[in-house]
Amino acid sequence: MIRYISFDIGGVASSKNREAIVAKGAERWPDFTYSDFKRMFIPQWKGMEKDYWRLFQNGLIRAEEYLSASMYTGKFPDTNENRQHFRAVLKLFTHWYQPVLAVAQDLKQQGYHTSILTNNNEILFAEDGLVAIVDTVVSSHHIHASKPDRRAYEILLERIGATNPGDVLFTDDKEKNVKAAEQAGIRGYHFRSRELPMNEAF
Repeated sequence: MIRYISFDIGGVASSKNREAIVAKGAERWPDFTYSDFKRMFIPQWKGMEKDYWRLFQNGLIRAEEYLSASMYTGKFPDTNENRQHFRAVLKLFTHWYQPVLAVAQDLKQQGYHTSILTNNNEILFAEDGLVAIVDTVVSSHHIHASKPDRRAYEILLERIGATNPGDVLFTDDKEKNVKAAEQAGIRGYHFRSRELPMNEAF
């Protein structure tokens, strides 16, 4: 019997906010595009010595080191002003999707234990929206492990007090994360917002 409902944030409880992100970036960088944002969001380049994104979302490096890597991939000078502006751009990434928030609220009122399992970081993490609704929040930057690492699901089970993983339903927009949950004995649901518009996926 399902007694626990767990949600991902990005792509499930939060929809893409492209227009606002581009507009904010363009306040400092007039030719800023969403492609620029995506490149800076997960900084990668040939010969890079660290996976800055994974380390940052696992809480293993600080924001300034991640932001410096973002400046490098964005080909902007690594100045404090540029780093702080990109921080402001990142703050717009979480755009709460109200239908899922309403479902979470309804499930909680029906007596289900609700939770979040999110790959997140100290910049993007917000205390409002779904975070303010659910009973338990598990974020990668707090636990130093991120999906699809099995440890992330094990910590979720520990935090919500589920002794039987089959009593938990977990929803994520990434199929690999759903499969990893299922491998840990958790019931998985693939929210298909990566291939469908948000409302159709819902």
